[in-house]
Amino acid sequence: MEGSTPNEREDIFIGLMSGTSMDGVDAAAVNFVDNKLCLIASLKLPYPSSIKEDLLKVTDVRKRFSLKHIACLDISIGNFFAATVQQLINEAQIASANIVAIGSHGQTISHNIDKKTPYSWQIGNPSNIAVKTGITTVASFRSADVALGGQGAPLVPAFHEYQFSSDKCHRVIVNIGGIANISILKKAASDLIGYDTGPGNCLMDDWCRLNGQGEFDEAGRWAQSGNTIVPLLDELLSGAYFKQTLAKSTGRELFNLHYLDKVLNTRKEWRNADARDVQATLVELTSRSVTEEIKKHQLELTSEIYICGGGASNRFLVKKIREEFPSQQVKTTDSLGIHPDFVEAAAFAWLAKQRLLGSPIKLVTGGKHNQLVLGGIYSA
Repeated sequence: MEGSTPNEREDIFIGLMSGTSMDGVDAAAVNFVDNKLCLIASLKLPYPSSIKEDLLKVTDVRKRFSLKHIACLDISIGNFFAATVQQLINEAQIASANIVAIGSHGQTISHNIDKKTPYSWQIGNPSNIAVKTGITTVASFRSADVALGGQGAPLVPAFHEYQFSSDKCHRVIVNIGGIANISILKKAASDLIGYDTGPGNCLMDDWCRLNGQGEFDEAGRWAQSGNTIVPLLDELLSGAYFKQTLAKSTGRELFNLHYLDKVLNTRKEWRNADARDVQATLVELTSRSVTEEIKKHQLELTSEIYICGGGASNRFLVKKIREEFPSQQVKTTDSLGIHPDFVEAAAFAWLAKQRLLGSPIKLVTGGKHNQLVLGGIYSA
């Protein structure tokens, strides 16, 4: 399989993505026409409560779990990914024989790249996916980059450039998952810029759960009922991550409830603040950390901004971002042909194809190489 050359028009790839929001898996079946990816079917499946609860515990920096517990979770998630692929195939009536490969990002449970032994750890056993689906699976996309001094994230800017760049205008792709990242796609430019800007939905979701508001703030309605606490926002934005130079990436290891509790507890008025006001402040934190980074690149007023990821469904958040760019076009990636919920899944389908072709991926992760062939191949 590794030496094969996928046919551009007939072969199908499936991408699987579960991000730092840890709400479930997004699956995208794609093919390629005229060197562009076409989304032909998609599926979003929430994690069973047992998996979701275990993931929230495993990624809680204040708790410890046995290796057996994590190993079992690795298998459970791999099996769930495989079941998601099978459901997508059945619902879309895709012939398994037409699927060249699955690209699985896996579920990140720890991302620590600033330690003496840097690593980015994703679970969701790829051998289980390959065996249970009967389809070659490509996974472990981050490890080679980390081994060569890179941060292993974000990887999606290369796909954003492939799929969304234009020779007529500058474009910015804003991906708001649990963590937010941006890709700066300059017209007629060979360089690529991309990095994590800070929290996306992770703090907002955690605060919702803590305050009995469900798994997430639908459309941002709860936040919209509150008011931004400006001094708290300023304190959050003064954090060290926002001052780091490129390349940079982050995760739940930094942006979590423990981090938020520490900040809230520095002042009595914040500790006792209305929960709605804290939520409004967290929306503003995501918006400001994204928009201030975009502004640093001093793009033309004719540049276009496209939002994807779960944050694209938070209308209050999108409104906040639009307000910062009144003279620019701010839309979702729906306008570019891919639903915002499935851009990352599509990216990992593309990454699987690139791995089978042996094609290097352009990196923005700060490692020794600016291009690498990424991913390990797990045969069915």
